[in-house]
Amino acid sequence: MFAVGHTALGYLIGKILGRETHQNSSIAMLWIFALLPDVDLLFAPVLEHRGPTHSLIIATIIFAPILLMSFKMTLPYYAALVSHSLIGDYFTDGGVALFWPILPDYVRSGTVLTMGMSFEVYLELALFLTMFISLIVSRDFHFLFNSGKMNNLLFIPLTTVVLPIMFKFPMVVPPLLFIPHIILMGIMIVSFSISFIRLVTTMNRETTTFDRIST
Repeated sequence: MFAVGHTALGYLIGKILGRETHQNSSIAMLWIFALLPDVDLLFAPVLEHRGPTHSLIIATIIFAPILLMSFKMTLPYYAALVSHSLIGDYFTDGGVALFWPILPDYVRSGTVLTMGMSFEVYLELALFLTMFISLIVSRDFHFLFNSGKMNNLLFIPLTTVVLPIMFKFPMVVPPLLFIPHIILMGIMIVSFSISFIRLVTTMNRETTTFDRIST
């Protein structure tokens, strides 16, 4: 899958699980975990794409302590993370190292979708539109465009996945998914900017207050 598909899939799965466990999961964090495995794109060819960062074993080991401490709160984020490899990449050509390092070989489903083929592109587009509608209906856009501190972390998927992919257009991103990627990138930039400006403003106010008290 491309970035818009992974983002939408992680968000939708995370929201469903969050509703079932009565948790208000951070949209920014769901997006971050949904795209996190693709940080290996920054370290090619040192890290092979869809290799160690896509391993369910590694993801489970990292999340295990947090899941044990707060299962309901953490489950949506864990699900968003593993959805990337277990669903998004497992059913597309090329396979994925799901069980690295125990089984380093790449595995894939018997039914494979070729990246960029019409059905795969329309599937990602449908997922993106479903996410977009859900953001509006559930008013989750409000949380993306407020000054929540978690939104500052959107620079992670923005700079490691979304922007690098867009710079390679049209070699990587299919034309039909170009606009959804632009929309996703725009939302992340605006959300991050609002949160970052608020953070800087708050820090300046605290510094000014501290200076007044000190004098």
